[in-house]
Amino acid sequence: MLAEIMAVYLLLVLVFAMNPLRRMFLPLQMDKNIYFFAGKRIEYFDFLKGVAIIAVIIVHISYLSLILFKGEGSLFLFELNNLTRFAIPFFLIISGILSTLKYNQKMDLKKYYFGKFFKLYLPFAFFTILVVFLHDKDISNLPSYLVNGLALTPYYFVILILQLYILFPLLRHLKDSRFFLFFSFVVSLIFFTFNDLNTINGVILFPKFLFFFVYGMYYRNNFMNYKVNKSHIKYWYFIVFMYIFVTLILPDHYFNFRPFFGIAIFNLFFIYKKQIIAQFDDLYNFLINVGKNSIWIYFTHFSLLAGLFYLLGLFLNNLYVTVLIVFVVSLPLSFLIGSIFSKIYSNILNTLYGAKNK
Repeated sequence: MLAEIMAVYLLLVLVFAMNPLRRMFLPLQMDKNIYFFAGKRIEYFDFLKGVAIIAVIIVHISYLSLILFKGEGSLFLFELNNLTRFAIPFFLIISGILSTLKYNQKMDLKKYYFGKFFKLYLPFAFFTILVVFLHDKDISNLPSYLVNGLALTPYYFVILILQLYILFPLLRHLKDSRFFLFFSFVVSLIFFTFNDLNTINGVILFPKFLFFFVYGMYYRNNFMNYKVNKSHIKYWYFIVFMYIFVTLILPDHYFNFRPFFGIAIFNLFFIYKKQIIAQFDDLYNFLINVGKNSIWIYFTHFSLLAGLFYLLGLFLNNLYVTVLIVFVVSLPLSFLIGSIFSKIYSNILNTLYGAKNK
């Protein structure tokens, strides 16, 4: 943890000590137009979710490899993990953008909270119960698992983002506050630095990740109509390069608070948006579909990875071959399983909603 804290503060000093980097990292709102998002999917955000969920899978391949191979190839696994830790910032920034666009003015609180319950918490509860039985966990812990998300390693994030969604009807009134943007950055930095602040009775709290959500809220219009500043490209690359350099000189298994690396990668994806769409059409469309099912892939991928590692461990003892096979096999399987669950759940909701309105 110490190496990770040092890495963040080194980048903090670097970014805020240099005027071009500081102005680029937290610029003024460039686009004052009002954009509305009435529930229609925005393809590029689905694409970014697809990229992010694949990064999540790689993070957990690294995590399981470190455990199962007892630290063998740790530098390789550290970097594999650290280079894909932009995933959670991506999900939070996108959530901040889309939530603010959708509820830019009035919002029906009852409809909003019911929507979050059915779209997010109910699937979480189902998979938590499933995990308790599949992973042979103590069923007496189920009530706490349904609150803290600790039934399985990735599930804490669902509880974390639900906290932000619960607070969003209040947060949205601060969507254009530059002071609140800076305030959220300081709050997230404090909670990152003092790790003991981050949990209450096993529940991981949201403040460490507040900045990413607020960043999405504040710069929502910038990303809806992204204007490429060519002079900024080299600076975003510089931040990425320095992050990689710092993770190499301070090697460790970093976690999800990646304020500089995550923001830099997010902006680079918008800088090259037109080229990505034009030159990688098939991959782009595939990742859109992956992104549409990202929540279901998120719920199912970790158990799939654990099963693959177990099966391969029966006859393979090579870290790099195992990681490669798990990666190649888990991607299509995760997408397939996620798609199946998505379809089933959509049919159930449609049936119930149709029956309710008859």
